[in-house]
Amino acid sequence: MSRTWMSAPWAALALSMLLAAGGCEITIGPVFPEAQKDFALTVPAADVGSLVIDWRRGSITVTVDPDATDISADGTAKVRAESQARAEQGLADLQITLVVAESFPAQAFLAFRIPAGGMLSYEADVEVVLPPRIALTVGNADGAVRLTGGDTLTIINVYRGNLTLTGQTGDAVVSVTDGDIAIDSAGASVDAEVVDSGNLQIDAEPPAGGYVLARVGRAGDIFLRLPADFAADLDLSSGAASLVVDLADFTITNLRIRRDRVQATLNGGGGEVTAGTELGTITFAALP
Repeated sequence: MSRTWMSAPWAALALSMLLAAGGCEITIGPVFPEAQKDFALTVPAADVGSLVIDWRRGSITVTVDPDATDISADGTAKVRAESQARAEQGLADLQITLVVAESFPAQAFLAFRIPAGGMLSYEADVEVVLPPRIALTVGNADGAVRLTGGDTLTIINVYRGNLTLTGQTGDAVVSVTDGDIAIDSAGASVDAEVVDSGNLQIDAEPPAGGYVLARVGRAGDIFLRLPADFAADLDLSSGAASLVVDLADFTITNLRIRRDRVQATLNGGGGEVTAGTELGTITFAALP
């Protein structure tokens, strides 16, 4: 009698399919072993002027805490591989570090390094607590980024995942390749771009002479609200010729309207508001 042997993941799939025939709830796909570990990292924030986060996969949550004196990073790392042994080894080889470089002002680095080969998937979710007045630069290849209370220059680039800024009072330059951006800011200028596809929502209160720049490269909608007394030159354009513009609360001069573009001077001008999307709708109005 002949026998057919299957590797553990595919055997698990076959068993799942048999269970399905009996009416059991299943998840289709091979089941790979997983290993995980928690991490907790801390460095003193004295003399640190900026933090750079270099991440590969997983969510990043950053909170600026006025009472914090250290930079802390806490989270969980996970590795899935074809065997439990390989998953455990991959987890052991995974490097998550938080260090301060000798410079002036000092710069802190939080990094997620992936060992070469052997793993099917990896991710690490991290929560960072940051003292005030530390500039932040974040790069994440795959995963959501959320920042609360950013109070100085913020630069964030996400390849795939959503980006949320809440209570932002420092200038922000942010981009997402595929994903949504949502920004709530006060007293800050904003430069935000969805490189490919995703929606962009901004509620902003820029300083006098400040700017709000919003771009969607291919497909996505832009929702933009500003204070009714903000003075700026307005330029909105949609390749899809879809513009919903409410200027009733602003003092308007130099109004120019085309099928795919609206331009105007708000409250005498001085700042800049520019928004553009290739395939999407732009909605513009005053903050309530």
